[in-house]
Amino acid sequence: YYVRGNHSNLVEHTSSGPKTHPHGATDLHRRVINRHGMIITGVEGSLRYRQGPFQYTQTEMWLHVLRIAPRLLWNRALYGRYLDIFVSHAPPWGIHDQPDLPHQGIKAFRWLLETIKPRYHFHGHIHVYRQDTQTVTQYLSTTVINTYGCRETQVEPFNRSSTSPGFQRGVGNHKVTKD
Repeated sequence: YYVRGNHSNLVEHTSSGPKTHPHGATDLHRRVINRHGMIITGVEGSLRYRQGPFQYTQTEMWLHVLRIAPRLLWNRALYGRYLDIFVSHAPPWGIHDQPDLPHQGIKAFRWLLETIKPRYHFHGHIHVYRQDTQTVTQYLSTTVINTYGCRETQVEPFNRSSTSPGFQRGVGNHKVTKD
């Protein structure tokens, strides 16, 4: 699974020819996927700070999030929860973000964490240059993880009796990686 970032190209030119997406990967941008009992969605890009692809205004980011909202409501009715994992390139507003425009967080993502309450939010975009930089933050019931570079995380399924948002189905561990 992946979402594109502000430095992504529409087409990558490789020795085997042009590619529009990573081999074998699924673009999560504005798609809601239930895979092995794990509900995942994502939003690409960062705030617009110059002309280029995969850059959006705060308003456009709200529109991306609102576009997936009906599917999330449907998940709540079918599975008893809205979402397990939210993947984005940019961080949520006020968590792992920075004050300069290119690295500000997304207000719609903060709303999603407060309202939809996914178990995890994986994001990139914020480069980590120091070992003491905070890259994992618990915000309400969501663990927010900056995956700059690469990170592998074990995601344990929830049991059916849990009242927290999370997994109701699925067996074993689910590995989620994003760079």
